[in-house]
Amino acid sequence: MKLFNLFRKTEQKEKSGKFSDFFLHASERRKEEILKEAAHKANEEQRKVFPKSHLKTRAR
Repeated sequence: MKLFNLFRKTEQKEKSGKFSDFFLHASERRKEEILKEAAHKANEEQRKVFPKSHLKTRAR
């Protein structure tokens, strides 16, 4: 069976998405800007969540 699969036409790969296209084609400077911005936003969100979770653990 496997021998027959060697001669079968391979399926085309799906086109890459916008996310991967960005990392393939953007300049290093632009990638760095975007990653820093994402890190800052994630850090801000975590700082908002941390006090709430801290209060829950203290109440126990």
